[in-house]
Amino acid sequence: MAAVYLANIFGNAAKNKPGAPEDRGREPDASPLIIITETGDLTVQAFMKSEYGHRYKNAMGYDVAGKLLASFKVDRLTLRRSSAKFHTMLDPDGIFPEAKASIIDLEYEHVKALELWFRHLHGCLVNDSFKIPIVELRAIIDCSQKQGFPLDKLNVWFEKWMINNGGEEFSRFSLANLRDLLFPCQEFNHAKAFAVATMKLAYDTPGHVHEEPPTKFPELHLEPRIITSINAARGSLKMKIHEYLYINREFLNASCRCRKDGLFEYETALDRTGVWPLEEVLHGKDAISLQDVLDGLVRFQYHPPNGHCHLCASDLTTTTVAAAIKNCTNNFDGLCLDCIDKPRRRDWDADHYKHRGYKSKNIRFDKGCRFPHGEPTWWFSWIARRQDGVAKEPEHTSKKRKADEMEADDE
Repeated sequence: MAAVYLANIFGNAAKNKPGAPEDRGREPDASPLIIITETGDLTVQAFMKSEYGHRYKNAMGYDVAGKLLASFKVDRLTLRRSSAKFHTMLDPDGIFPEAKASIIDLEYEHVKALELWFRHLHGCLVNDSFKIPIVELRAIIDCSQKQGFPLDKLNVWFEKWMINNGGEEFSRFSLANLRDLLFPCQEFNHAKAFAVATMKLAYDTPGHVHEEPPTKFPELHLEPRIITSINAARGSLKMKIHEYLYINREFLNASCRCRKDGLFEYETALDRTGVWPLEEVLHGKDAISLQDVLDGLVRFQYHPPNGHCHLCASDLTTTTVAAAIKNCTNNFDGLCLDCIDKPRRRDWDADHYKHRGYKSKNIRFDKGCRFPHGEPTWWFSWIARRQDGVAKEPEHTSKKRKADEMEADDE
């Protein structure tokens, strides 16, 4: 049995040797040659492993298993300067065979991402470079991680991509688009787009805000604290709307005889809007968004039970409902990447208490940030902050774990 196995190995090796005739009736896989630079002195063959009989000629000229996806004509020195990986691989004094080869193999299946990186590195981006679909953005981030390309080098490209596809204010993006763009906006450090996306999701998402898992890159997702903060902002807005509209106590404490009629008419007027009570319309399978609630409150029409009572005949449409709409619209400006990612700009311990009594102090919550915002944005961004500097928390957790283990042993 072993002899047969070895015979098969050596037989395939001989058949696949450079210059050996190819299998009859089998056409080699066709793949495009993408010329990044006409003066390129290196060809990069991007391939993927395949279990479906695909074969291609590798950099050494052997006919091997795998699917050749594309070949790129690039400049060796430019590629070597692009990352530590290629710097080592193409080092003329190094030990890797790629250093002196004119063709090298690169196992990577996301060709569009690889092409974008090569074009950027060679300074030859084209119009199509700004038209790649949203689903390819994570591939670009993945390519950065796998090939060692510094992602921040593409921040300017991403800014132009956002405008090209979404407009100056990103209004052409749907809510689903903005949800898919959250992680790329964070990784490409686009503060304005990240704020717009998180604000829109908080106001316009029916029910709980969540992140759809990417099919090809399940590991490239937001930290749970980001989604938690968006939903916390949404819950805060819901509470503010309720606080403004819940004036029932005023009727219950009134001394006028018409207070029951006034309260009944007020509640009936809210019910006629179709967006009340909040607990019913903002939760469940038929949930609507906070923006739908604010838009629906415009339909509020209160009919006073009489014309002389100071409370029951007051203009509740203006004094109560319109005020609620005004104060809750644009109350949350979205999450701020500067407040999330750069805690060292501020005193972490002082920030922990900053939200207490802020109204009586002259505090700028957007100091050093790339877009203006108020306290709600700072607060929910602070909740989503990175806590790398908290050294006592792991220590406390470790001690508690050891104490729990000792108690378990005693039992």
